[in-house]
Amino acid sequence: MDQKLRTQIRLLPRRPGVYLYKNRFDQVLYVGKALNLYARGLSYLDPQVPTKTRLLLDQATHIDHIETGSEFLALILEANLIKAHRPKYNIVFRDDKSYLYVFISIGETYPKIFTTRKPKINTQKWEMYENWRGQYFGPFPSSTSIKRILRYLRRIFPYCQQKTLGTRACFYSHIGLCDPCPGNIIKVSDSVKQKQLTRSYRQNVLAIKRIFAGKYPLVVTQLEKGMKRAASENQFEMAAQFRDQLMSLKRLTEKTDISGFLTNPNFYSEQQHLAIDELKNLLLPYFPKLKTLGKIEGYDISNFGGQHAVGAQTVFVHGVPEPKLYRRYRIKLPPRPNDVAMMREMLIRRLKHPDWIYPELVVVDGGKPQVGAISDLFKSLKVDLPIIGLAKREEEVVIQTAADWEILTLPRRSLALLLLQKLRDETHRFAVSYHRKRRSLTWKR
Repeated sequence: MDQKLRTQIRLLPRRPGVYLYKNRFDQVLYVGKALNLYARGLSYLDPQVPTKTRLLLDQATHIDHIETGSEFLALILEANLIKAHRPKYNIVFRDDKSYLYVFISIGETYPKIFTTRKPKINTQKWEMYENWRGQYFGPFPSSTSIKRILRYLRRIFPYCQQKTLGTRACFYSHIGLCDPCPGNIIKVSDSVKQKQLTRSYRQNVLAIKRIFAGKYPLVVTQLEKGMKRAASENQFEMAAQFRDQLMSLKRLTEKTDISGFLTNPNFYSEQQHLAIDELKNLLLPYFPKLKTLGKIEGYDISNFGGQHAVGAQTVFVHGVPEPKLYRRYRIKLPPRPNDVAMMREMLIRRLKHPDWIYPELVVVDGGKPQVGAISDLFKSLKVDLPIIGLAKREEEVVIQTAADWEILTLPRRSLALLLLQKLRDETHRFAVSYHRKRRSLTWKR
């Protein structure tokens, strides 16, 4: 293996992304994705790699990588790069199997979504798909990853997989994965209600189609409009459904417009730097000593009526999660619901570790009560750390000034807000996972 290539592999980041092996003519030999680019790269340094991999490494002279920030984005980007470059070794490594595609039919009243491999021409299965007017997305080298992503998307946007409509609803309609089910829709006698249900089903499929096409922002915009429209018409149950879809989709990935990655390999890191700069400029009038935002810590509490209470601390370095610096706390206060006191206890325990380098900014999940309590704690301990809160309901940034409170409402597309939401959601996820673990251990006893 080329020594330059070996060095480049050891310098890969420990974050999700796509990597491209290239030869001395800068031709792409192989495209792959990884949840941890560094760990994936090290696997190529194993002396016992397969023969085909050894041939790849003998021809490769350098490796490029593109950070994406999420596994889902890496999956979509990998498929697009393979389609664009048709790398030699992506084909060689498949042996006798073809890549997996996602097929979405659009020539039916109730479109279907399937995964399929491209079989030999004129086979019955391929002709069945060809006879449907639809669209293929892929190729996806990892069948496990794409099936996992489809399962997650189906929980957000339910759809039907029955090849032909039966006389009753399918099994998945009973567990919320086919809702509304075409088998139920065709039995509705009210034509207006039937049209509404049909439109709802088709909108679910269209949302998935747009996501695979890299049009995530458009899906978000449509969900936000639907939520506001339903709320204004007092259809609160429908508004809550739109809200839940929106939140679940954001957890999958913050941004799924892959065009930026295709034209600029440093797109992800540049977006993080822009978000940090925007946030710093936003906070500078309130915290004049703020010079940089290299390290941000997020805090959240999770409990059930005060029981099994835990706290979570997450860390973002240069706008990117750094899981090895995460910490979790088992709250020692009496089991009564008091999130503010629990938050205070967690920060007291964190500040007892000066060996953990202090952050440039502390972000708590909550509003005035949480921010006020931690600000008072910092003053009593003579700790000079900027602190803000992110209130869930209106996604407002809460800042305590010397005279009063400042509430900032940022645009929904603000990079600074997206960074704070990402930190808040990651902290919440980390807290809830620990709380569930504690609760399950109690039940087992």
